Amino acid sequence: MKKLLFGAITIAVFSLLMIGCGGGGTPSTGGKIVGKVIDYSTGSGLVGATVEAGGKQTTTAADGLYTLTDIDNGDRIVVSISKSDFTATSKIVTLSNTIAEANLDVSLLPVEFTDSFDPTADYTGQIPNSSGRVAIGAGSLVDADGNPVTGTVTVELTTINPALDINLMPGDMTISGGDPIASYGAMTVEFTDASGNPLNLGAGESASIRIPVSNRDAGTTPPPTIPLFHYDEANGVWVQEGEARLAVNGTYYEGTVTHFSTWNADYLYESVSITGCVQDQNGVRVANASIAMQGSDYNGMASSISDANGDFEVDAMKDGTSLVVASTSGKVSNTVEVFTPTNVSLLPNCLILGDVPLTVRLTWGEEPYDLDTHVIGPNGYHIWYANPGSLSTSPFANLDIDDMNSYGPEVFTALSFPEAGTYHYAVYNYSDSHTPNITGSPARVELTLNGDKTVFIPPAGEGNTDTWWNVFDIIVDASGNISINTINTWSSDATGPSPDHRLGKIYMPAKIVQ
Repeated sequence: MKKLLFGAITIAVFSLLMIGCGGGGTPSTGGKIVGKVIDYSTGSGLVGATVEAGGKQTTTAADGLYTLTDIDNGDRIVVSISKSDFTATSKIVTLSNTIAEANLDVSLLPVEFTDSFDPTADYTGQIPNSSGRVAIGAGSLVDADGNPVTGTVTVELTTINPALDINLMPGDMTISGGDPIASYGAMTVEFTDASGNPLNLGAGESASIRIPVSNRDAGTTPPPTIPLFHYDEANGVWVQEGEARLAVNGTYYEGTVTHFSTWNADYLYESVSITGCVQDQNGVRVANASIAMQGSDYNGMASSISDANGDFEVDAMKDGTSLVVASTSGKVSNTVEVFTPTNVSLLPNCLILGDVPLTVRLTWGEEPYDLDTHVIGPNGYHIWYANPGSLSTSPFANLDIDDMNSYGPEVFTALSFPEAGTYHYAVYNYSDSHTPNITGSPARVELTLNGDKTVFIPPAGEGNTDTWWNVFDIIVDASGNISINTINTWSSDATGPSPDHRLGKIYMPAKIVQ
């Protein structure tokens, strides 16, 4: 049966947080940074967000898209993103004579807790249903000139759970000099006066903060003490200052700080190298592809760029399990899981960037511990953990990662589909756990098709017998053209709107936990 290569695209949406680089010569007007700013809680593009880099500034359009032009080349360009009622962040990109454009999609977290208070009295700000909090003494706040503050003060607190998405962390998880760190959780703390001017602690003053613990490896216990790092927004690096202690119940770290920022319970780790290559689906090597590494059993990340031969080297934690993926011009490759017990780990095969690649990334929280990806199509087509597929032979689609121990990701990559028809993407609650359920976990699906990206959030109405989240249909016509039809419904079996999807109660083989 002849396979159908992806043809024209009829969707233009999306949001996967990934930096991709496009090739080209030295631009006469400087480099370009393009991307989309997204509300992490809804997956929707954010209008009116401010994006700044290299002395240039722009605001996002109605769909969250932005373009910054005439940006000077640099290995570490800090891109700052902010919007009212959201927690500001910044990320790092590279522009050079051979990398004229950087793609940067950024998710912003809504401010989690806001309160107003009298700064002349002791104050404790506690995030509801969270261990995150800050406590300050009476009269400890000052303005930018060091003057004591009177009048109403506003506090904003937002916790960052890197186990859900390491890309929510500002910067690139490095300290000055480039050494990598891994996180057990972070929190942004901001105080402003009645006019919105930032406030900080006066000389000799301190505050107590509690950072909820975030741990991707359920088999390990967080250390009893851990260094604290604050984020240096100007340089995009983390700076060590003080330490925090683990609470008796193990749910948060508590430490003392002398100024406000994003504070991170982190540790330095020994890194080793993962080497590999990037090619297109015809076997041609791809230069200047962005390589992203994120920890599978630790909250860390790193990045690099493939050389002129398509080869790359990226750092990862020694004795850790890591995920590696490539991207260029918004297109995303398959994802490979790597265990790194030695100084150098060589990927057995090149990462593959398809002509019009389709990737789907499923993530969730600590519970349910196991959610599963299913792609169901005509004539028995079914990609899932019991039949993961292949990228080198038919069906030219693969379940790259099947995560069984909370958080994900599970990653589905397709280079083509075997025939025209409808292919249904659904998420199955393998754990059959409903406290929390898929919605409360929280789960999210990020779809990337030929550089266009969208995020799917579970709809309201999930019942205790609903084990299937029917997310969307991939519709392939006779010419190989692709369109996406959003479903976003719940069911107790794998039933989509088409008879092609009616599999009833699928027998789920037991999994062997590695």
